[in-house]
Amino acid sequence: MVFHCVAPGKRSRLTLALFAIILAVLVFDAYIFASFGGVPAGAYYLLGAVIAIALWAAYAMWSMRFEASPDGISAYFFPFTYRIPAKEISSIQCGEKVEWWRGLGVRLGWGSLWFVSAHSKTVKIEKRSGFFRTILFTPEHPEKFAECAQRALHISRARS
Repeated sequence: MVFHCVAPGKRSRLTLALFAIILAVLVFDAYIFASFGGVPAGAYYLLGAVIAIALWAAYAMWSMRFEASPDGISAYFFPFTYRIPAKEISSIQCGEKVEWWRGLGVRLGWGSLWFVSAHSKTVKIEKRSGFFRTILFTPEHPEKFAECAQRALHISRARS
């Protein structure tokens, strides 16, 4: 039994439109700078780097997903994968909504690791050991993901 859950807004038209607007603004800026001439060659490399980072961020957000299985829980955020073995999990519960000022992406806190794909309810996982003892995910359906993760954890413990 494996339960897959994508990040909320993974295929959101609003998210796609936002990144398209950002990309269009960057290309327009390059055109304006080129029109006035005298643009240093390094500016094009900088612009290319900014566009590459924006595209990487868009792809990473759209590819973020979470998985619960009897082996444990995994979070995928390109190019990173974070796995929590079932034997290390002490509790799984639905948490509160993520505040807007926390931002999006992978967030590191003192003893906590957050995979924030939307400012929505979280699934909070407490671990028995390790540097990150609290892990927070924002799956598309937090209650369903927490329920499936608890079921998978129960199956894992029944096997042992």
